[in-house]
Amino acid sequence: MLPQNPLGDGATNRGLGGLKTRPSSGPAHKQSLPPFLHLLTAIHATGALVCFVMALGSAVSRDFRESLVVSGGSEIMVEVFGQQTWAFLAFVGWVLAILAYASWRVFPWAWQMTLVVYGIGVVGSLWQVSVGIGEAWVAVVVNGAVVAYAARPAVRRAYQQVCHQPRPVA
Repeated sequence: MLPQNPLGDGATNRGLGGLKTRPSSGPAHKQSLPPFLHLLTAIHATGALVCFVMALGSAVSRDFRESLVVSGGSEIMVEVFGQQTWAFLAFVGWVLAILAYASWRVFPWAWQMTLVVYGIGVVGSLWQVSVGIGEAWVAVVVNGAVVAYAARPAVRRAYQQVCHQPRPVA
């Protein structure tokens, strides 16, 4: 039995070099996750990897950067950012990498971040459709599906109820 905190709040005096930590919810919590929750993690991670590869290629090769122009949306990106396209892609990659890690760990803030990032994707894709870029409907559907899934009450609860170990107690 672990020594209990004198405040009686369930925290223990073990872990993190003597800092008080709350016990983990254990394997039972993983069973309560909604189906496909970690598919979100895979989507975020795949997006991050693709952005990093495109950023690297854009940084080292003008021909590679110009080859990214495969649709009206990518044409706008390359026109707007020009030689700095690599920086934009690296930024998007980092955002998605952070989101992938947070989603994998089921951090509570990952739920809001998912809605914001993919909500921006929906709005941006709808704007592209409105200016005549028909291919953007694919992005509208993908981003919209992620938002629709993430907005489900079971997914929101999963992100709100997860406890992580070790977590320092104030």
